[in-house]
Amino acid sequence: MLPTETAASLPAVRRSNILNFVDASGSATIRELAVFLNVSEATVRRDLDELDAEKMLERTRGGAQSLRTTRTAFEAAYRDKASLMVEEKQRIGACAASYVEDGDTILLDTGTPTLQIASQLAEKKNITVITYDLYIATTIELDASSTLIVPGGTRRPGFGVLVGPVTKAFLQGIRVDKTFLAADAVSPEFGVSNATLDEADLKKVLISAAQKVFLVADHSKFGGVSLVRVCPLSDVDLILTDKGLPSAQQEKLTEMGCTYLML
Repeated sequence: MLPTETAASLPAVRRSNILNFVDASGSATIRELAVFLNVSEATVRRDLDELDAEKMLERTRGGAQSLRTTRTAFEAAYRDKASLMVEEKQRIGACAASYVEDGDTILLDTGTPTLQIASQLAEKKNITVITYDLYIATTIELDASSTLIVPGGTRRPGFGVLVGPVTKAFLQGIRVDKTFLAADAVSPEFGVSNATLDEADLKKVLISAAQKVFLVADHSKFGGVSLVRVCPLSDVDLILTDKGLPSAQQEKLTEMGCTYLML
């Protein structure tokens, strides 16, 4: 039986939701959109055709690609990111948290995947968590034996992130066991990249500070390039992603000798 369309699926509202979804994730399949909107795949196809005709997105075989995210400096708002790939990020976050051992000192990069990691750390003992993400800092629950450290800095409006020379100076002065790195885009050729100069600069410091680096990124991040290169994939010890990773991307990662898990 096909999904039942609701009042929330009126054409104008539905197409706006499609556009927001595709813009925030970079691309989407017809199936993903049908599940997201609770409508039939035939309805999604018609909507995508209309949006393509209006030059709002680019129709692809089996789905659509954002025209906005082809600009390397584009970055979706935090609240938009948080509503996408939720189950995938939860699985990635739970797996990443399993690598945190009692007594570890870890760095959590800013992002919705690392927010999911933070939500899984309450049972860990004697860990030290360092993050410049204010959403993580204000929501994380830790055991009484553990410590949360937040550096100073300048808050980036709309993203709840601390940036600037104060933040960077603090991070340059520490060493940790593990860094959990997020990304705006991941490309086997270009590596990990980010849409903003300030955050890319901090991510480079997070990598240098850690004995081991974990990249946490759902499959929608792969295959694109953002404005600033953070690092080649050879700087990452383990990539944690989801089972939606396209086979072409899997083949490239394997060819490069990258270690990755699809959850």
